[in-house]
This record gives sequence, C-alpha cells and structure tokens, in this order.
Amino acid sequence: MAAIDRLVEVFITKSSQQIDVTSFSIPLLLTEHTEFPERVRSYGSLSSVAEDFGVGSTTYTMALRAFGQQLVFPEVLIGRKDEDETYVEALLAIQEENDNFIAVVIDSHDPADVLEMASTIQAMDKVFFTSSDDEDIKSPSVDNDIGSQLRDASYDHTVLIYSAQADTQYPEAAWIYQLLETPGSNTWAMKRLSGVTVDRLSDSDVNALEGKNVNYFRPVKGVPIMMTGTTSEGTWIDEVIFVMWWKARVQEAIFTRMIQSRKIPYTSIGASLIEAEIRNVNALGIANGGIADSPSPTVISPNVLAIPESQRASRVMGDFLVDFRLSGGVHRVSAVRATVSV
Repeated sequence: MAAIDRLVEVFITKSSQQIDVTSFSIPLLLTEHTEFPERVRSYGSLSSVAEDFGVGSTTYTMALRAFGQQLVFPEVLIGRKDEDETYVEALLAIQEENDNFIAVVIDSHDPADVLEMASTIQAMDKVFFTSSDDEDIKSPSVDNDIGSQLRDASYDHTVLIYSAQADTQYPEAAWIYQLLETPGSNTWAMKRLSGVTVDRLSDSDVNALEGKNVNYFRPVKGVPIMMTGTTSEGTWIDEVIFVMWWKARVQEAIFTRMIQSRKIPYTSIGASLIEAEIRNVNALGIANGGIADSPSPTVISPNVLAIPESQRASRVMGDFLVDFRLSGGVHRVSAVRATVSV
C-alpha cells in the first residue's frame, strides 16, 4: 500500500452503465426466403443486399425502395419467413434475435396476412406499413375492402397506402424513409418518393380513400406527393411515432436514474428526482418539435405520504401526472381571404 493510501483512501465506483436505447430509425423488411439461416440480418447498403438477394427479387425491390430515397438508412433489417409459417410467427421469432426496429413491412399484400399482422402490431410499440392495389378501396359504396376493415378495427399502428403498382413497387418500403427524421420534427404528408408511380385519382377516389383513412401518392401542381399521412384509425403517423418515442425515452431516463443511483429514496426528494427525468424528456420533445411549448408541459409528482403504506412497502411509487400538448402540423390551409381594390 502506498504511503498516501494509509492517510487518504479513495474508492471509485463507475456509474456509467449504458442501457439499450430504443431506435426509431430502423425498419424491418420481412420476406419469405431461404437466403440466410438466421432469422434476421442487418444491411447497410443496397449493394450488400444484392450479395444475398438477386436483383429483381421481391426482397431486393423492397430494399431498393428503402435505400433509394432522399434520406438513406444507415441500417435496414431483413427478416426471414419460412414457407410453412405465418408472418406473425416469423415476426415473433425474429424478435427473439433482434427487436431493435420500429417499423415492419412484409412482402405480402394478401388481406388475411395484412389483417393478422395489423392485429399483432397493434399490441406492440411498432408501426406496420403496407399497401394495396384493390380498386374497391376507392369505392365509397364498398365497406368490406382492406381499407375499410383496417379502419373499422381502429388500428392506429397500421398504415395503408393505395397504389395501382403496390405488388411490384412496394411504396410502403419507400415512404418509411421518414423514420430517419427525429420523432416530432416531421409530418408524413406531402413527401416525395423515388421509384414509385403516381396514381391519377379523381376527386371521388380521393374522398373515398380519405374516408377510409387510406394514404395515396398523386401529383399536385406537377409535384408527386404522399397524402394524407394517417394511420388506419385516422391518427397522424407522426403523432403515433412521437408518443411511442416519448414513452420509450421516459422509461429509459427513469431506469437509467435508478441503476446509476445508490437508491432513490421513497420521499419527496426521490419523487422530485423522477419528476426531473420526465421534465428533461418533455424539454427534449419541445426541442424536437413534437411537444408544444405553450402551454408549458406539466408534471405533478405524487404526495408520498398520501400513498398507502402497503404500496410504499412494496417500493412502487406512483402516480406521476404528465400533461402536454402535441405541436401538431399544418397539412391544409382552409382559406386565404384577400380584399383587392383598384
């Protein structure tokens, strides 16, 4: 022992434990194939996909759409579905190997596959993107098409696109490039797509599609854009993703505080430590553009002495009441009124 150690002892404890942070920019392309033995493989470029999948294959086409947009994914996951299983069974098996993805696209547009996947994704913090070329979706008099069924089931974690070229171009694999935007900073409407053919839609078609919460790709003043940016339930896609982001970041922030503290006391001070983590996430949400700064978000911690003794003994603290307004976005301007005089 050094002489100084006999006089002054210093003990260092590392408190920089890192937890896994949920990614909101990685998609999963789930396709039926036998190109690799593992359930899921990560790709960083289209050329790397081409090494495993032939140019012109469905998987390659989907990857081409994903990598071929204005913003380029640094990582795309491709999952493997076996011939004798459902897409849901494949998805659950993939999650056992790698669950670090936010969006799912599959190579089937069969209504039965779509409905089964939509039902499963609804129970997850993920979003399912799909498309269909079914002409009945554009008919206001038909109420049993895939668009109507997804709408009637109130699936707010599923996004459906109508496209006459759905089965060959997979527009959903193109549109997901919006995942690369910081959650809260973007809207999914009025975005351009590369490699996707626009649809020439009548006003009647558009009214039917919007009535069923189905998105579409059409030219407006010569500019091809995606509309309208909603889930099948009618909620805006960006808001669904932002709320999932907020939930994940609050969970991660509080958990990190817990594992990096010797303990969080069951006192007003302990409650204030947790409250501070929630407020930090709210501040980041404002900076990212997802939370409105007026009125300011509020966080109310529980009065620990008002919590039943049995609950305090179990070391479960709650409830923390959080209130904030989403910043929303502008997709239409209803009226510009001008008075002109000579």
